[in-house]
Amino acid sequence: MNNITLFTQNFFMLIFESAPWLLFGFLISGLIKFIVPSDLLHKHLGSKNIIAVIKGALIGAPIPLCSCSVIPVALGVRRAGASKAATTSFLIASPETGVDSIAVTYALLGPFMAVVRPIAAVTTAIITGLTVMFFERKESESEEISSQPSHQEKSCCSHKKAEKIEDAPKKSCCSHKKEQPKITKVSCCASKQAEQSKKSCCASKQTSQASLSLAQKLRNWFQFSFIDLVNDTAMWLLIGLLISATIMTFIPASFLETWGASSYAYVIMALMGVPMYICATSSTPLAVGLLFAGVSPGAILVFLLAGPATNVATLAIVKQELGKRVLVIYLSCLISVSFIFGWLTDYLADFFHVGLRNQAMQEHTMAITSLSAICGIILLLLMAYVLYVRKFLNKTKSCAIS
Repeated sequence: MNNITLFTQNFFMLIFESAPWLLFGFLISGLIKFIVPSDLLHKHLGSKNIIAVIKGALIGAPIPLCSCSVIPVALGVRRAGASKAATTSFLIASPETGVDSIAVTYALLGPFMAVVRPIAAVTTAIITGLTVMFFERKESESEEISSQPSHQEKSCCSHKKAEKIEDAPKKSCCSHKKEQPKITKVSCCASKQAEQSKKSCCASKQTSQASLSLAQKLRNWFQFSFIDLVNDTAMWLLIGLLISATIMTFIPASFLETWGASSYAYVIMALMGVPMYICATSSTPLAVGLLFAGVSPGAILVFLLAGPATNVATLAIVKQELGKRVLVIYLSCLISVSFIFGWLTDYLADFFHVGLRNQAMQEHTMAITSLSAICGIILLLLMAYVLYVRKFLNKTKSCAIS
């Protein structure tokens, strides 16, 4: 009975401590979502240079995308012309950190980890993207060298037999300029009828966005912040809170101390985080439970970096869209750089005498304020809504229709 009571206390203590920061992070994340234009990613990530890789990490870091929602965005960026390196940088930085995850990290793990975590995430994304760009350039250079002789022999413009082909002008690559007017006629923006009409197809999207009233914009903002984002993270956030409370209640602190501060902890945390389907926000409460169990701050950072950026779905998409070589670089660089930052975190925590575990113990023993209690109740209601109404009821409706 005592263990159940202690488990309940730890569970609600984690919720009440993280709820104000989570709600604030969701609110700011939704604001970033609507402030940043949708075509900004396609504009700045298309170049195959170092600047594009850095932009991919810096743009992806604050954007509120979890490990599941970042996949379609990364695919859209890639198919719109972004390089493999910039896509990889964006794909790592976005799920590893964000406004909401930094806020909850500050609330549960303190300011030290709240500063180290985004720096490590952005650096990991940039290093991985630069490595992909290095091998991508080598591959393109080798392809250019191998294609030069065959390209000269198969040039249809310089071939003598191409002059005799007069019956099929459409198939001749030298007469492609004559076919351009036919292609431009399809565009509604270039047609004469569209010029006469004020409601052209090119301006339809801009007018629809501009026609929204302030109340509708606020409604969309809150809808995305407190419904869509909560829906993306509610399940795994709840699982993380339950596991964290379980570890804090039933696992003694000396259980993991034998290997929690050694180099083996990095490998174990990486093996735990790579296949796990978890986002940056929901992985933080789980990291708190590991901290109470005796795991070092550096090993926790390895879990916080490897967990959100990798899962089975993400690795499959990377292999399909970017290739096997990029997948190998993706995993090797991510794990290697996370190990380096893990060691550096342990060194800095020991050098500056940063007691994360003592700090967390003090925060957990603090009295619950009215604001944290209200925010905790609101967060529980939102999680219950998205888990029951949006998932359970939708499944029952689909089954009834079928």
